[in-house]
Amino acid sequence: MCAYFCLAAIASHWGDLFTVVRIVGAAYLIYVGWKMWNAPLDLEAVEKRGSRHKKGKQRFPFFT
Repeated sequence: MCAYFCLAAIASHWGDLFTVVRIVGAAYLIYVGWKMWNAPLDLEAVEKRGSRHKKGKQRFPFFT
């Protein structure tokens, strides 16, 4: 909650600093997306993970 108020104070008093915070945040999201896009895919682990659920009623079937 404090982070919201701190960012609001930065945005209202120091607009240039808030712009830097926004750019750094956007750069971080681009970096995380790039790392996920280029990560190796282990299909055997995905197949094993898919078969770990018991047959029958699942609590959250849309997560499988």
